[in-house]
Amino acid sequence: MNKKPLYTVPVCSTEFYTGAFYYNNRILFDYRKDEEGPMVRSGISFYMPLAMRIHRERCLKRRHFENCFDVLVEIEDSSWLKEILENVPDRYKLPQDKYNAMNCKHYMIYLDSSCYEVIAQSWSILPEQEGVWDDVFPSRKFIGD
Repeated sequence: MNKKPLYTVPVCSTEFYTGAFYYNNRILFDYRKDEEGPMVRSGISFYMPLAMRIHRERCLKRRHFENCFDVLVEIEDSSWLKEILENVPDRYKLPQDKYNAMNCKHYMIYLDSSCYEVIAQSWSILPEQEGVWDDVFPSRKFIGD
């Protein structure tokens, strides 16, 4: 399994304040950049996701965290991506369609005690904002909690 590194989170994920969680096509996390600085929240957003899965630490194999601990990677020649694309109807494979499933890639990142995998067209980093996600979602119960 070839993993192409794309992005490294700003601090070690074991230092995240509320931990990482998946919500609304995003992996969200919050942290303190330095000991005296304010808490900030950020995350990784996925555009046009087709599928996602989360593996907890107790059911991980070496491939889930090797070379992707705190690093978003693209899985090249992904068998999971091939499996998902086989199930996509032809009408979603048209080259001129902005939702063309054939443009999707397999992304993976291991954060603290969970491995997140997403098949999506692209990704971006959410801009840092002061505060923590618990301020935004005070009673959150999301995938990855």
